[in-house]
Amino acid sequence: MGRKLALLIATYAYEDEGLRQLTAPGHDAVALAEVLRDPDIAGFEVTILVNEPLHRVGAVLGEFFHDCRHDDLTLLYFTGHGLKDDEGRLHLATADTRRTNLAFTSLSAEQIDRAMSGCMSRQQVLILDCCYSGAFPAGWLAKGDADVHTLERFQGRGRTVLTASDATQYSFEGDHVSGSAARSVFTRHLVHGLREGTADLDDDGNITLDELYVYVHDKVVDEMPQQRPKRQDNVEGRIVIARNVNWAPPVHLGEEPTARASAPEQMPLLQVTPLSVPTPVPLVAGRMRWVFRTGGCVRSVPAVVDGVVYVGSDDGALYAIDATTGEERWRRMLNAEGVVRSTPIVNGAVVFTTADRSLYAVDARTGALRWERLLGSQTTLTVGIVGSLVYVGASNGVYAYNAEDGQERWRNVGQGMTSYQWMVLTERLVIVGNTGSHVYGLPQADSGKTWATRIPHRSVSGPSALSDDMSLLYVGNSRGELRCVGTSDGERLGEHGVTGKAIYSAPTYVSGSTESPGTIYVGNDDGHLYALEDFSYERKWRFVTGAPVRTSPAVDDATVYFGSDDGIVYGVDVTTGLERWRFSSGGPVRSSPTVMHGLVYVGSDDKGLYALQATY
Repeated sequence: MGRKLALLIATYAYEDEGLRQLTAPGHDAVALAEVLRDPDIAGFEVTILVNEPLHRVGAVLGEFFHDCRHDDLTLLYFTGHGLKDDEGRLHLATADTRRTNLAFTSLSAEQIDRAMSGCMSRQQVLILDCCYSGAFPAGWLAKGDADVHTLERFQGRGRTVLTASDATQYSFEGDHVSGSAARSVFTRHLVHGLREGTADLDDDGNITLDELYVYVHDKVVDEMPQQRPKRQDNVEGRIVIARNVNWAPPVHLGEEPTARASAPEQMPLLQVTPLSVPTPVPLVAGRMRWVFRTGGCVRSVPAVVDGVVYVGSDDGALYAIDATTGEERWRRMLNAEGVVRSTPIVNGAVVFTTADRSLYAVDARTGALRWERLLGSQTTLTVGIVGSLVYVGASNGVYAYNAEDGQERWRNVGQGMTSYQWMVLTERLVIVGNTGSHVYGLPQADSGKTWATRIPHRSVSGPSALSDDMSLLYVGNSRGELRCVGTSDGERLGEHGVTGKAIYSAPTYVSGSTESPGTIYVGNDDGHLYALEDFSYERKWRFVTGAPVRTSPAVDDATVYFGSDDGIVYGVDVTTGLERWRFSSGGPVRSSPTVMHGLVYVGSDDKGLYALQATY
């Protein structure tokens, strides 16, 4: 038997203010994903997309159908706005859909039909739980009737289509839109029928697609007579979608009933490792104050000083941008190889490194070059200032320069057998880690060495987090372990096995109080952000994203802010780990955010620097 594959797409937050924000879709997708991925019920391999832009949805959807085999069972579920244009054509809205430009900003029914037609699978299920409406603004003349004619748009051999409704009016989410309805009526009964086995109408232990539709249809009409689900199919034979987990064979006369009978002989279900499903999503999307477009990916951490944001880009330029308006103050162009990925250090001058082995200092007000130094080896993209000295991490060592004129004071090279890759500064030490699992404490005043310690399995994160008093250093490694080192002597004080995947971003430490310990926030390549209790390393919570987290979180009193390779910037409650808001950019987010004066400044691989509202 082939695989069972499900792609769930949910959109509840829209950039177009004319599209009302919905309460149900995020919860719908999570609830349905949980029951579909359960190997005892349905055993699907689940992919879930929530509040993604059109390019992301289109790419994943295309790959989903392209990679299928003839004997695979595919299920595509969409919940959100369905829009009918003035020619009567159906479009499914994504987070960046514009009603005035549906052709290029939404997912059309024709695109979905073409993707399904090109798929080799001959068992295709499409489920649409949409709120349908006309997309045209008030005053425009709508062509066509009040029905969407959804089924007509998805005719094809081997397909079954289920819709929650088919009229240009909103599907019902409980009694009203603005309440706290957890799921729509349609999906609520869909999930319940699968999870509890009540959709097994003939009581044979299997839930077919026909049974599921009849069960949900009757439940929806009983509860909401105005809403009429519909079905269309062109499939040979029956499709078994799930097992009835509460099924037991009937007891015949003279037989002793059993407490629990084995499941009936039926089409076997693929046993898979369940995919992670994101934490239930919020009801609010992140609000953008402004976006500034550079000429390349923005991966450095923005520095915000005196109302100006300083940030570098892969186009070889350093930018100074007004923190309130997003207007450019100045830019310092370097060269094609001068990729700027270090965090700018601002102290009258802006000091930063580039990938062409250079160290620059430019005037913070005008961008005029003060001095430039060519380093002896490739920089590790880290730079720091203590007093009158600028410290730079390079692949072969650490360099110290006068902050005023850039003259070299000392260099410390050759301590380790492999390249240095990160650097942090305490009050008296320069601490560096190399690719060979070693961490060194070097004195700031000269080129000596104070201590050395080994971090097993490569210390790949950096620069790493320091406790408030700078006495503790937290380092992640390639096995997903978080380790603690004393900065005075390099003693290893503890560790916590986070996951089996690598930690590529620096942890963030937030101090506690006399009543409660501090918290360490750390991202992981397993697609989670973890909140760990200091000293005990017990997990307070973890938040699931759609891709690896390779940014260092920024934290204020109430919220943790971080980006992920899924192109989303998240705001998560510091105490509960529940999502407060999210913002979708146009590419992976490798720039760690900076929070200042109620705004979150963060870069993206889509060449944008974003200023997002921190609180909602």
